[in-house]
Amino acid sequence: MKEKQTLDFYVSYNKFFLSNQLQETLFYLEKIYNILHSSMTHTDIRNIDINSRMRMKSINTGNSIELELIEGVKTVIQPGAPVIQVASAVSVIGITAEIIIRAAKGIAEVRKLWHEGTGKKIENENHKKEHLDNINNIEKEQLIIIPDDAKRVASDSAFHLINSLDYSPNIDLVKVNGTIIINKKERGNHL
Repeated sequence: MKEKQTLDFYVSYNKFFLSNQLQETLFYLEKIYNILHSSMTHTDIRNIDINSRMRMKSINTGNSIELELIEGVKTVIQPGAPVIQVASAVSVIGITAEIIIRAAKGIAEVRKLWHEGTGKKIENENHKKEHLDNINNIEKEQLIIIPDDAKRVASDSAFHLINSLDYSPNIDLVKVNGTIIINKKERGNHL
């Protein structure tokens, strides 16, 4: 199955979207993308070529902001060999979107348990483990290997991204590639 080659990130907000919210959103999206790109291409994260970085294809605004992010070109550098740029069958941007969506599902499950009064620590720990298992499933589905430390950083960044938007009183709705990850109108404005 060919992955979507863009990451469509949609945020609907009340009255205004703060510049630091946009900055934080882009920071976490880039952090997830860079750690995955680095681990998949075996490139030091500080040395990712500018052509390989995540790019914004378009930004649309109104009472919402929609970012269309695309993947850079992968550059493979081996000592004594010419520089090779390749288009990979495995999309870093697609895996970035998938990690965010799966993290949101994990947060929703924990929230559901909590609101049902069964938010026990053991159950929450099981959901965290399931989220890491979901990332491991991404690896199996894509036939790639993401090192454990990269998984942890990507997962933590996805949680921070979702929580920063979820705890913002002006954010109503967030979607990633059409999948709703935050919908305060549906659940009321409580967390």
